[in-house]
Amino acid sequence: MVLSLAAAVSTELMEQAIGKPVPVVRLIPNTPSWIGEGMNPFCMGSQVGPAEVDEARALLKVFGKVEEIPEEQMAIATALTAVGPTYIFPVIAVLADAAIAHDLPPRVALPAACQVVVGAAALVEQTKRSPNSLNLMIGTRTLDEAAARKLFTQALEDAYAKIMAAEAKVAAGAVAKS
Repeated sequence: MVLSLAAAVSTELMEQAIGKPVPVVRLIPNTPSWIGEGMNPFCMGSQVGPAEVDEARALLKVFGKVEEIPEEQMAIATALTAVGPTYIFPVIAVLADAAIAHDLPPRVALPAACQVVVGAAALVEQTKRSPNSLNLMIGTRTLDEAAARKLFTQALEDAYAKIMAAEAKVAAGAVAKS
């Protein structure tokens, strides 16, 4: 079995490059996978059977949560999960920096900012309530939510466009070589 981390290379292209029937699993880990807290979408090539699916799922669970998805969804899943931490790291840094600017010690501010993100995510996941409904539980509003929505939507759209462009370039190169 071949496990591919190549973000822009489809399982079909991998299978063609290998040149013989071999199970190919395409996966996109993210940086939180480093500590077993990642979100790792994966898809299967045409030669993958139930045993390989189980083996891939078991391996990927070491890195965090896993979700099998169709190949056609890998680009948007990559924009969300692999690029996604780059949307959150600045939020953590800014929250901590703002608190430090008001004399909260860095040893308190950074862990507190991290826990805000971890706790909010866990609350959404464990309660199965929408982020919007949970947001209503907090009485003070200071964030321009429409601007934040626009900012993060655009970041995801930009990442998706770059990934789709890379996939198109790889596919065009593969066609040119054949």
